[in-house]
Amino acid sequence: MAQQAIAAGYLSRENRRSFVEADLVIEATGGDGPCYLEVEVSYTGDRHDAERARRNANIISELKDCPARPVVASVRNVDEVDEDIQTGFLSWYQISQQQIGR
Repeated sequence: MAQQAIAAGYLSRENRRSFVEADLVIEATGGDGPCYLEVEVSYTGDRHDAERARRNANIISELKDCPARPVVASVRNVDEVDEDIQTGFLSWYQISQQQIGR
């Protein structure tokens, strides 16, 4: 997928590593066809995590021509991320401190 994104010009030199090293990309299938979840995992979900998840989900959606949803998985979030979750721009999966290894 990264090679496709580079060839299509979706990734700047600065974003290549970020896209290739995404924490988790899930492909799900259902009655409407495939959908992707682009998940960034962090102890505290912040603006950087949300923007990275959103950017990568948009690239995946363009490449695969199907929905891709940005997700942050974290123990807690900063207020800005909570606002994005409340407005539906971002999904959140809460994890425990034990799951993240702290």
